[in-house]
Amino acid sequence: FDRFHLDDEIPKIVSNQIKREWVYNFFNGKRGDYLLVASKGQEIYGFLLLIIDNKNAIIDLIAVNKTQRGNGIGRELISCVLKNIPKGVSNIIVGTQLENISSVALYKAIGFKPINNTVNLHLHS
Repeated sequence: FDRFHLDDEIPKIVSNQIKREWVYNFFNGKRGDYLLVASKGQEIYGFLLLIIDNKNAIIDLIAVNKTQRGNGIGRELISCVLKNIPKGVSNIIVGTQLENISSVALYKAIGFKPINNTVNLHLHS
């Protein structure tokens, strides 16, 4: 449901690679401060990438395995952040696409409030 996968001009394989590299950048020390993983045994159910920027904790990327959606995994990952906010952080920020109705509903149900709307445009040549 992210902006890359919603863009019909970006092939799914490219969108997947963008997200894959996004997560790899955490392991390479280039992006993010914490990575929370929900798993059972060897199966990963979901993850949440968190960036700390001054007094802000930013949910940079969250994903839940298709087979586990609707089981509360995303809510649990976000709840873990809320319960374990690093010292000095006073705001938790998240961005999502308006078209991602399930994510918007989840964030609102947890208590997040919209503060602004932006439009992302892609130029294809």
